[in-house]
Amino acid sequence: MLAKPLVYRILRITLGIIFLLLSIIGGLLPVVQGWMFLFVALYLFSYDIPIVRRTFRRLEERFPRHADGLHAFEARMKQRLAKWKHRFARKPAVDPAAPNDPAAKSAIKHAAK
Repeated sequence: MLAKPLVYRILRITLGIIFLLLSIIGGLLPVVQGWMFLFVALYLFSYDIPIVRRTFRRLEERFPRHADGLHAFEARMKQRLAKWKHRFARKPAVDPAAPNDPAAKSAIKHAAK
């Protein structure tokens, strides 16, 4: 099984490529705004590609007011992801031999009859 950091990296790069393709399509079609998809793709690539990361740092230094908003947005997204991870986390299987489990007690009573 793949390690979690590797899975997250593959997922980020795959999503970055998808958003990059959407930005190209958006550049060709007048209905779709391609620049928004380009920024999302570059943001996803900034975790794994050093030149994009350096470019984002330079932009943060040049435009600090906008960087604060970006950091606040990133913090909100991390909180939401943490909630989703908690919500969809796998629950441990119920051990029928657990003494405090009411379902296990009723199963033991029915098995004894």
